[in-house]
Amino acid sequence: MAPTASARPLLWLLAVLLLVRVATLGLYPLLDTTEARYGNVARVMLATDNWVTPQNAPGDPFWAKPPLYAWAGAGTMAVLGVNEFAVRLPSVLFSALALWLTILWAQAAATDRRADATTARRTGLAAGLVLGTSVLFFVSAGAIMTEASLLLATTWIGAAFWFAVVRDVAQDRVSALWRWGFFAAVGLGMLAKGPVALVYAGLPIFAWVCWQRSWLRMWARLPWIGGTLLSAAICVPWYIVAEIRTPGFLQYFILGEHFGRFLVPHWQGDKYGGAHANPIGMIWVFWLLAALPWSFVALGRGATWWRRRRSGVGTRLDGSARYLVLAAVVPLVFFTAARNIIWTYPLSALPALAVLLAPFLTAEPGAPTVAGLRRWAVVTCVTMITVLGLAYGAVLPRFCNDRWSAGPIVARYQQEAAQHPGPLYFVDESVPHSGNFYSAGTARTFWPAAPTGPVEGTVYLAIKENRSAAATLAALGDGVTLVASSRGYRLYVRR
Repeated sequence: MAPTASARPLLWLLAVLLLVRVATLGLYPLLDTTEARYGNVARVMLATDNWVTPQNAPGDPFWAKPPLYAWAGAGTMAVLGVNEFAVRLPSVLFSALALWLTILWAQAAATDRRADATTARRTGLAAGLVLGTSVLFFVSAGAIMTEASLLLATTWIGAAFWFAVVRDVAQDRVSALWRWGFFAAVGLGMLAKGPVALVYAGLPIFAWVCWQRSWLRMWARLPWIGGTLLSAAICVPWYIVAEIRTPGFLQYFILGEHFGRFLVPHWQGDKYGGAHANPIGMIWVFWLLAALPWSFVALGRGATWWRRRRSGVGTRLDGSARYLVLAAVVPLVFFTAARNIIWTYPLSALPALAVLLAPFLTAEPGAPTVAGLRRWAVVTCVTMITVLGLAYGAVLPRFCNDRWSAGPIVARYQQEAAQHPGPLYFVDESVPHSGNFYSAGTARTFWPAAPTGPVEGTVYLAIKENRSAAATLAALGDGVTLVASSRGYRLYVRR
């Protein structure tokens, strides 16, 4: 059914939001370290035609994450070429699907609260805008990380459980797409980021079932035996083949990445970066930033409900509202004691938050609200789309790309090498991931001062602006000249 006039402005805002995100994908190079690393892994997968083992370089397995992000990135680059737009596109697609699920979820929840069709559509679109204009969602929707695919899996799991089990409808009215989709999403989550997907989506489910004492209801409404086999069929074959191809993967990924990283603040087993040691409770600060500007709306609504409840005016949460609150809060509670975390961890809790806030922002009948809140929400969405669009369309490409990426300096090297061929070396401990991506893995490194053995002919050197390279330049002898300089790198040539 076509949206009515009252819902159409929200639909247009959502369309503009997605258009802005897609339009900015190719405006800036891959940024070190995380995005360029995952982008380069996808490039190597395509170049080597090895679709089982993600690799940093041919023969160097990358065990930190399952392959869904690499499969998607390599697939789009096979069609659209090796470029920023192609390798970032899967994140937009994963995020758009998560957004769509969130809209369906909020619309169905509004319908269950006896909202009319127009109001229900408006509530669904409002939830999509809350999620879409959250800072972390917008960032991850165009970044090459595992977060977008994980968000799709956890949102699908959460929504499917709500439709199949939490929603108060007759069992024969539960669509098979939700009942079986729940298990398909579990398998997808295991390929997106591994068992942590079950933590994000499973803990709220467990808490809700305990709160509601709905164990029999959950068992009756989901095809547990066949569904578990479906989940296993989706993900287990890859895990088996990956361990056979590179023995030791399962021990590192399951025990190290999921237990060592979580339990040990200064975990020394990380093969691909340093451990983080944030203060206990830092996950809540990350959530406050990740959910901006809606985190403050959520805090205000929560405080209002609590005051009303204490005074005896507010209503008790029903089963559906309880599940949404748990889905928005329990993952954060779980990571409260963890110190080895990063700011992307709250992402999977944002869809449930969006579904919770949507009725208040659209002044849905029966939802306590204040005058002008709906108008304020629309203005906020317009402001966030404008600010985020300018940040990624103008500020980031203009001021930050050559500081956070070797892409521009590699492009300048390629221009010079077209006239005077010669290899590219980075004066560093290792070639940055963006250097590997843009040089197609051909760049090498000098460290600490000069290469081992003589280097003949034309040689290009990329040196960070903040690094002294006097010893390396002296070792190469006379004839070294500066070709280009930026905020991030200097490019020298010795002919």
